[in-house]
Amino acid sequence: MKGTLCLFLCFLTTVSKGHKVGLLQEAYQCNKDDLVVYTLIFETHWAKDKFPKQYPENRPPAHWSKLIGMSHDENYELFRIGGTASEKFKLFAETGKTYLFGKENNTHVFDEFSTSSIKNGTGKTQVTFFVDGNHTMVSMAAKIIPSPDWFVGVDSLALCTEGSWLDSITIEGGPIDAGTDSGYTFTAPNWETEPQEIITKITSKYPKHPANSFYYPKLRDLPVIATFHIIKKKSYQLRRAFNDNKKQAPAKVQTDLNSSYQPQEEDLTENEIERKIFTPSKMVKFNRFHRKRKVKKQGTKSGVVG
Repeated sequence: MKGTLCLFLCFLTTVSKGHKVGLLQEAYQCNKDDLVVYTLIFETHWAKDKFPKQYPENRPPAHWSKLIGMSHDENYELFRIGGTASEKFKLFAETGKTYLFGKENNTHVFDEFSTSSIKNGTGKTQVTFFVDGNHTMVSMAAKIIPSPDWFVGVDSLALCTEGSWLDSITIEGGPIDAGTDSGYTFTAPNWETEPQEIITKITSKYPKHPANSFYYPKLRDLPVIATFHIIKKKSYQLRRAFNDNKKQAPAKVQTDLNSSYQPQEEDLTENEIERKIFTPSKMVKFNRFHRKRKVKKQGTKSGVVG
């Protein structure tokens, strides 16, 4: 992008267990037979009093695309600061369209999930997703609308640290430039970047151009524009021998990627969680990585880190 823009999150965040976790930290190994349920609460803070410059109030007003996310292993990359956007991520960053992700058949991805879009600059939405002992990382992104190719996101956050699963973590994020469109303002016309530039953080002073919608040279840092709360809800272990030689077609573990998620006022009940987890298609993919499958539930207490 012209001068390249971008956000990001806290590079060092304190979690409820007292661990400090870097976004691209090494994932300590957890039990390969673990299956863990997390809830993501995505909260946005893009308000005119915090970001008054060129704040979009109509045609279109400030809002957010659906958030897309994947739980995955260390070999998958949704986006990477300093890297270049893939074609599917370029489409998402510029338009908010997610259908190319729904067509993925990637063995490095365990669960794909999405939330509903947020219709204003400020709001909240949530979704449940799953990780296992072979796919301990999570990545996610949501497009800032309107904008040329700006988004907020989490890149390869390890949920397994020091051999155990995080109870909860909160990450504060700012805007990121995908490096595919050279517009400086929220409502700039389409201006494709040729050649494509790297994905970069947008700060109060970078790109250093007075036209940039996030350029606030008198501020040390931009206000937090989005918050990601990730909370562990339940964990399971598979205990019965499984025939690894049994041939089964690959199946997609997918959580609401191709349909709008409607956040509920209350958490899913235990039975609803289990029905969502233990569908035949989910178990086929899970059993590709696991030899045991008799479930022993393990309760957990967790809360959002404020």
